Amino acid sequence: MLIQMPELDQRRVRQVFGMLILLNGSLALAQFAIAPLVAA
Repeated sequence: MLIQMPELDQRRVRQVFGMLILLNGSLALAQFAIAPLVAA
C-alpha cells in the first residue's frame, strides 16, 4: 500500500512507522508472556 502510492507524504510514513513499532512491541510482550508456559 505504502509503496504503491504515487506520492509519499511524511504523515503517512510516520503512521506506518508507529504502527510497526506498536505491532513489534505487542509481539515482544506476547513472547515474553508465553515464554514460561513454553519452557515448562
